Amino acid sequence: PGGVGGHPVDLWKHLVAGTGAGVVTTALLHPIELIKVRLQAQESPVARATGAATSSASASALPTYRGTRDALRSIVRHEGYRGLYAG
Repeated sequence: PGGVGGHPVDLWKHLVAGTGAGVVTTALLHPIELIKVRLQAQESPVARATGAATSSASASALPTYRGTRDALRSIVRHEGYRGLYAG
């Protein structure tokens, strides 16, 4: 297989590059996905104001975030940086 300048690239270099890319991608995107899911799971301000009940009794126990930055700060403050990688 071809490489840069016609030189073949060793299989191990591809494996190391692919593994590194996967680790970096996971490290950067997991916190973003966690924040997105927590924002989606929280009760909407309209439902809170009108007293509309959600289908889950525990939904009212979930923290309420005012946005992405607030969610990030709150998670780090209450759960530490490890909380950003919670499953």
